[in-house]
Amino acid sequence: MLPRALCRLSVLWADGGWAVNYLTERDHEWLALLIAEYVRACGLPQGELRRRLAEPLPLRAPKGKRRLVEHVLDRLSRGPQVSKLPPREARQVLFTLAARQNHHRTRVLSEAAASLHVSPDALTEALFADLESERRVGELSPELTPAALARHTNLLLVEALLARARELRIVAPEHTQALVRHARSAGLLCVVHGSTTDRGRIYVSGPFSLFRQTRVYSRAFASLVRRTLAAPAFEITADCQLNPRGDAVSLVVGVGVPLGSIPEPLPRESFGERAFARDFQRLARGWELLRDPEPVAAGDHMVFADFELRRRGQDAPPWLVEIVGFWTRDYLLEKLARLRAAGHARVLVCVDTKRGCGAGDLPDDPQLIPFRRKVNAGVVLARLSERTSQV
Repeated sequence: MLPRALCRLSVLWADGGWAVNYLTERDHEWLALLIAEYVRACGLPQGELRRRLAEPLPLRAPKGKRRLVEHVLDRLSRGPQVSKLPPREARQVLFTLAARQNHHRTRVLSEAAASLHVSPDALTEALFADLESERRVGELSPELTPAALARHTNLLLVEALLARARELRIVAPEHTQALVRHARSAGLLCVVHGSTTDRGRIYVSGPFSLFRQTRVYSRAFASLVRRTLAAPAFEITADCQLNPRGDAVSLVVGVGVPLGSIPEPLPRESFGERAFARDFQRLARGWELLRDPEPVAAGDHMVFADFELRRRGQDAPPWLVEIVGFWTRDYLLEKLARLRAAGHARVLVCVDTKRGCGAGDLPDDPQLIPFRRKVNAGVVLARLSERTSQV
């Protein structure tokens, strides 16, 4: 992820709101000069490249954008650590020998090199090879044009900004159900407003709104961001926490942002969903199981269940089963309240007890089924029998 400071430098106040300062065609000339500097520095220590970059470019380059691009180029050109022996071992042997013997530097170096079976030059080269300034500049891809670099940098910037979101609001006509499916398989805290699946608004809690599980949650959150950016039509509004103690900054990312083409990630299916479907079909021969049933309305919200369960040969209404990944107590209480207000008593919500992200314990409710690692199909079947007589 890009450092927080670079993210702050890339957000500007314009026309009464915050906007991302993207790289555009106007930046291509000085981008070409920077690429050329990195190509010329290939094989040299990073410290030498830094000295070259300290000199001004022949063309004016905005300071914030240049710092961002240099960070990206450093990652793209990160070469291997070059030394014939581990630097820590080299320092330990040399400095231990120097502390024990009061000899000239050259003699100590020769003795240390001999004990390590390398030449004095190789030992000298290895001493600080693990320092970033001594790491060699690697080769850039020949396909890295200024336009490609601009698009790649913009994509990394958008992903880094959205990774610091407290909440995402996504509108993706005709792709709402696919994005909700991805969010649910990833276990994200997701709520859908709207009455139709192709015009719904997806609200997703961001990593910066949680107390626990933020690192694991961030990886799942990033996969949804990439999936949304790959959609042909979308609009993301995000409240991003760019300052630890400051207010969140509201940003909008939509179609037309210069990100280039993004491969759409493959549809994902969680281990828990696969395991439950397999176990339930093996255990409950008298029940039919349908994956990904049509969403149902709950007031101004949409409920996207994972499974629909129906007794074979009966006309009774089906049961819906939803598997929740990450959760907070308030998130579950609000979900249950919406279900009851809409009259959806035939819904079971299975909750992974290890994925609590906030304060408070799991609510005690007959519509909730706690589990660890995978849903117990036998427990679900028993709860269905118990609840069927009550609703």
